[in-house]
Amino acid sequence: MLCATGVCAQAYPSKPIRLVTTYPPGGNTDLIARAVAQKLSVAFSEQVVVDNRGGAGGIMGTMIAAQSAPDGYTILFGTSAGMVINPLLSTKLAYDPVKDFIPVSMVVIVPQLLVTNPQLPAKNVRELIALAKQSRAISTPVPAAWARPITSGRNS
Repeated sequence: MLCATGVCAQAYPSKPIRLVTTYPPGGNTDLIARAVAQKLSVAFSEQVVVDNRGGAGGIMGTMIAAQSAPDGYTILFGTSAGMVINPLLSTKLAYDPVKDFIPVSMVVIVPQLLVTNPQLPAKNVRELIALAKQSRAISTPVPAAWARPITSGRNS
């Protein structure tokens, strides 16, 4: 390596890289992040460590990544919750998905399914909506990403 000024820049990466994922261990996001981390470790010849930072529908991990040093040693393995849904639901996030991040790659598209018990008389979405309108027997859980986000201990 030649250095004109006598000071050489270190090759990147020169230490382990933290891959922050916005959900706890064991779920789809974690499993995919671990597979990506393994491939990146080989490609970089440096360890890539998955750091699960679940909470508040993806806000906590996204905020941690946004507030980390901009040195390339923290990478966010984010989801649409942190980048799209939460910013639409709250104007008081501790990060800005446009200003604080730059997209690197789409990693995976995870299909979501709508399923019911086979005993339910609805056989398609139209029938399910009609059944829900006429009966209070159907309940719908609210995923964390759709819940009102909380940041820094304050309601948004």
